[in-house]
Amino acid sequence: MKQFLILIAIISANNQVEKLLDDFYQNPTKNRVSLQKALLILERTKDYDRLFQAIDSALVLLPMDFNLLQRGFRNALNINDTSRVLYYAKNLVLADNYPQRISGVYTELFFRGYRTIADTVINLAIKKWGFKPFVRELYLMAVNKREFDKAIKYLLMDLKVSRNVAYVLSELERLRNFVSDDVIKNATREIGEFPELHIVLAKLYFNEGNTPEAVSEALASKDDRLMLSLAERLIQESQYNHAVALLDNVRNRDSWMYHVLRARVYRATDHSDAAIKEYKQAGDSAKPEFLSYLLSLKKYDMVLEESSGDFKNYRVSALLGLGKIDEARKELQDAEDDISLITRAKLELASGNIGKADTLFQEFVLTYPSDTLAYTALFNLEMLRTFGKSRAFKFYQDLILSSLTGASDHLSDSLERFRPEDSKLYSFKLFILGNLKETESRLDQAIGYYSELASKDSTFLAAYALY
Repeated sequence: MKQFLILIAIISANNQVEKLLDDFYQNPTKNRVSLQKALLILERTKDYDRLFQAIDSALVLLPMDFNLLQRGFRNALNINDTSRVLYYAKNLVLADNYPQRISGVYTELFFRGYRTIADTVINLAIKKWGFKPFVRELYLMAVNKREFDKAIKYLLMDLKVSRNVAYVLSELERLRNFVSDDVIKNATREIGEFPELHIVLAKLYFNEGNTPEAVSEALASKDDRLMLSLAERLIQESQYNHAVALLDNVRNRDSWMYHVLRARVYRATDHSDAAIKEYKQAGDSAKPEFLSYLLSLKKYDMVLEESSGDFKNYRVSALLGLGKIDEARKELQDAEDDISLITRAKLELASGNIGKADTLFQEFVLTYPSDTLAYTALFNLEMLRTFGKSRAFKFYQDLILSSLTGASDHLSDSLERFRPEDSKLYSFKLFILGNLKETESRLDQAIGYYSELASKDSTFLAAYALY
């Protein structure tokens, strides 16, 4: 019975293919969709003889059609039909107007073991377009034939076309065992004329921890994007002098990232007025970071001046900092963004509505379990359950509000009351300080607090810090 059903299916597919092909032959230009459907059925049933016959017949009506030739090429590769692979590959070169697509054909042939056909294809392509678009293919051919001096010649040509210094350096390293040192030195000397080399070296030196050399190479590159990227990493590592050296040499001073990085340096070196000026020049792209910084300075009025309806949570934080709880509540009435659940919870906490705060924290965790802020909600829940209305609660409430409003300077005095012997409170102190230092991009100090927390507290507080 099963074999009978298979036979019926085959007959049905054959009839469908014949009908589709007849439809295509009647009007090849208009009914190309019918051809595509027929070819798809033949591919699925693995009827390759009829498939190639249909493709070749279609090519008579649609001469040098790239898509048909490519389909024949792919299917010939699938069944390792060498003669057809050669036939379709050669005709792809003749039919195509885009040398980069032929580069892809060559690469596929080369790495699937059709090296002779790959050479034939690239030689045809060179006759059609010249050698310049195919220097990387010529390089691979030379390596395959172990003609290493010729390979290096093509590799350096590739450098002039692609300017991909990293690729060329890695290939030279691969060839080092096959050519003399003088050949490698001469090739390296030629690479040294390309400014892209400085970009590669700057990244290498930085990854090795050699900051002075990394900065020197970045400056030599005169590449703004590299200098900004490296400056950002150096600021995170508190290497402000090196970061400033890079920022001083950035040419595009209109970049918002340039002003943000300047602001971060000024923040870290306690030049708040200069930091504020830079943030203002950075514009809307840096607005959240700017508002967070203003909150940390307790410049609540300025937060309200600089923010709009799109930054309700910052406005609420500022209003809480000013003690205007009713206004803060009104500000949040129409807020629908994800973070507002957290802010609402802290607002209820500030109002002394512990039950409501607890409910909102739980709602956030259930609604957004994969959100990083869920960890903050879990932390607040744990602290609510731990302290409740005990004598420590007032400290906890002050600290949460301080972290909400970004008042980091105020925190240090309050946190001094939490001593190592009060394990939960002391863990809380370490957590808050680590979190603040992290938001201020003082990662070395943050790691210090988190490490101490992890060694003293095995609860989720430590897990959060490490996360």
